[in-house]
Amino acid sequence: MINWIRDKMIGITKPMIVSIIFILISIQVAHSMPTLQLSDGSTTIMVVDEGPNDALIGIIGGVGYLGPVGYFNLNVTTGFVTPFLGTSSFPVMNLNSVDVSSSQGGGTLTIMFTATDFLPSGASVFESKVGGTTRGATSFNTYIDSTNAAFGTETLIGSFGTYGSGAFNGSNTVTLSIFNPYSITTVATINHGSGNKVSSFGLNVNVVPEPVSSALFVIGGVMLVSRFYLKRKNQHASKQAIMDRERALFLYK
Repeated sequence: MINWIRDKMIGITKPMIVSIIFILISIQVAHSMPTLQLSDGSTTIMVVDEGPNDALIGIIGGVGYLGPVGYFNLNVTTGFVTPFLGTSSFPVMNLNSVDVSSSQGGGTLTIMFTATDFLPSGASVFESKVGGTTRGATSFNTYIDSTNAAFGTETLIGSFGTYGSGAFNGSNTVTLSIFNPYSITTVATINHGSGNKVSSFGLNVNVVPEPVSSALFVIGGVMLVSRFYLKRKNQHASKQAIMDRERALFLYK
């Protein structure tokens, strides 16, 4: 067995080994217990992935809440992250919500979505995007936290609003170098004042590898394929040479 492994490893260079490790890390599944929190200042709802009040039971990496929070009498809120979206090295976090306040009152609703245990990938581009519509006022923030704390707000990577009544959208990118496991948290703040109003939005954070990382990934894959092709070609040539030699000996006899 050891000899077989050694034979298979012959010719594999250090860059190829680095690329293989990079690929394995990128496809690793993180189970970080993504969590939603909705609060109007007096009532707070906490929803953990696969927890008792998760509206998306059975969807690992998806967490949802359907119900009231104070005077916000209807909220349909979902959050998605790895392994449902993205990977632990290149995560995608998506928060969506439709929030309706009653005619008896409104106030301010804060919605937070967090997940931990994302793997560092060196210099990376963090892209934040938001879009939606409101009958009140809305604002949005996105954060990463190198202490890997749930709901950590160590580093602000995106800030949007305050948006007034009507449609809105925004986006920005930030390049950061991270060398420790980290968390991502998205925060939406909705102010309806008083009266029956509705807001809806989608807030997204995704991580895009820097071109150098992408190039290493592609080069590593090409090198692996090339190595396999050359090995098969050499094996075929060796078999053909043996067959030719045996045929020549047969004819000679």
